[in-house]
Amino acid sequence: MSRLERRHALLAGVALILLINAFALAGVWYNRSDEPDSRLALSERELGVMSPYLRRENSGLFLQLQWRMPGYWEEDGGRSPRRLSAAQMRQLGFHIPDAADCQPRCRRQAAREVLVVLELDGPAYHAELRRQQESVEQASRALAALPEDQQLQQRLAHQRRELDDLQRDTRLYVVEVGLDRDVLRQRYADRSRYAIVRGLVSPSYGGKPLQLRGYLRKLSNEQINVPQRWNWALAGLPSRARDKSTIPGLRIEVAFGQRLEPWITAVGEARPD
Repeated sequence: MSRLERRHALLAGVALILLINAFALAGVWYNRSDEPDSRLALSERELGVMSPYLRRENSGLFLQLQWRMPGYWEEDGGRSPRRLSAAQMRQLGFHIPDAADCQPRCRRQAAREVLVVLELDGPAYHAELRRQQESVEQASRALAALPEDQQLQQRLAHQRRELDDLQRDTRLYVVEVGLDRDVLRQRYADRSRYAIVRGLVSPSYGGKPLQLRGYLRKLSNEQINVPQRWNWALAGLPSRARDKSTIPGLRIEVAFGQRLEPWITAVGEARPD
């Protein structure tokens, strides 16, 4: 390659980098160009510092959005906290397989991007909290009747740990998935409690008779970049629920813009209830 050709290749590479950065900046500008779609006052329970390994080549400080789905118990006793029902999958446009589709195995369906409603410190979280408190009470009553039973002692200790973890864990719960943003926003109108984001759903098959189920793999924008001016305040946030206090110490205001992408707008001390 001649010197002129190398120079043209270098200029083309620089131009491509500038073009990619321009598109990225344009996306950020559009996302923040109008009044945010929602604003949530989160705490260290809902946000944890990402490990450098997960950030890989990016050396900046990022927070990971912590979220859950209401847990439920299936007939076989297994818990699937991110599973979607067949009815939900149908509403998202997935095909319900019949016997012909599953000979010798079910025809694969690609994962799809959907809209996800996040609820902050609302009925979903408090219902989960009540269920776990009831589990502790039931275990306590059972042990009171047979105080020497070691299995009941272990069961009570386990249920208490579960309750403690829940009281430290995120209060941000997925309460619905859908495809129509306007319909979801009408149904969840409080923009200080409900945020609409994008997520990725994958299909799976199980049960007898065979059923289509789904799994909410991740949210599309779980990572939130921390502006330099707040690095000192947020760098020490723990990443695990067990390392967090039951009393939030920070109030981290996060806005979700026109593209439903989050960014931090303010950081301060948590306000007393």
